Amino acid sequence: MEECKGEKFISILKEKGFNEIVEPYTTESHTVWKDIKDRIIDLHIFKFNELGYIVFEGEEYPASVFSGVGEIGGKEVRCIDAENQVLFHLGYEHDENDIHDVKLLCERFNIPLPKEYK
Repeated sequence: MEECKGEKFISILKEKGFNEIVEPYTTESHTVWKDIKDRIIDLHIFKFNELGYIVFEGEEYPASVFSGVGEIGGKEVRCIDAENQVLFHLGYEHDENDIHDVKLLCERFNIPLPKEYK
């Protein structure tokens, strides 16, 4: 049986010294990992369906949400664009980290700050 990419990535995280931190929102497809340098990885494991949509915890999203481009360790990577990052931070009780992230995204990419973050 072929190992899923999520399992392979998690084994790499463990090899690199990251340990899972259980949060109230931890699920099989959403985990948080931290190392001794306090670097944090908020891991979301998803699949693509036959129509090309991203499926995460039963919700479908168009693949275009990954139209952003970022950089990790000097390597260019596809990522969720800033507008969708802000949208994904809506509709739940946010914490200080969410407030920090949303304000930075809105400021950096000239996105109006959502009402629930004012």
